[in-house]
Amino acid sequence: MLLDTLDHGCLYSLGTRWAAVFQEAVALARQGAALPEGVHTLAGGPGHGGATASVSVYESALTGRYESHHVMADIQIVLDGEEACQVLPIPADHPSPLTPEAPYDTGRDIVFYREKPEAAARICLRPGLFALFAPQDAHMPGLALSSPCRVKKMVVKVPAAALLPRP
Repeated sequence: MLLDTLDHGCLYSLGTRWAAVFQEAVALARQGAALPEGVHTLAGGPGHGGATASVSVYESALTGRYESHHVMADIQIVLDGEEACQVLPIPADHPSPLTPEAPYDTGRDIVFYREKPEAAARICLRPGLFALFAPQDAHMPGLALSSPCRVKKMVVKVPAAALLPRP
């Protein structure tokens, strides 16, 4: 997991796809609450080495569920409002503390978990910040900080293999 400001995101050496996608994601994020809901294509879209960004509006919640992805990394950017997100690393070398609610959904690249153990980290996402969640990062987004509020958020899906350094 990575949490930083939008201004610092370009400083990370996560490859050419990161540089192109992140730059366009920041340009969209600068529109804030005015950015239309729906799917936006970044850097030519997935078929051309880019990505997609989904913008949605919802109420933050007092509870949620952990999720993770096998193929994609999430770049989450709150455009309006604020939310908390709990993060729990999924260990690669020993059994996970999380049991899937249902089998991994290959079409949506997502698995949800039954358990809600204490998070390793609880972060606050507000306009001007971004969080990057890799496949090993179980995360519970959309949580209210104190009481539920309206949130507008952009989630960018980028193939993790194209971003993260490989050993």
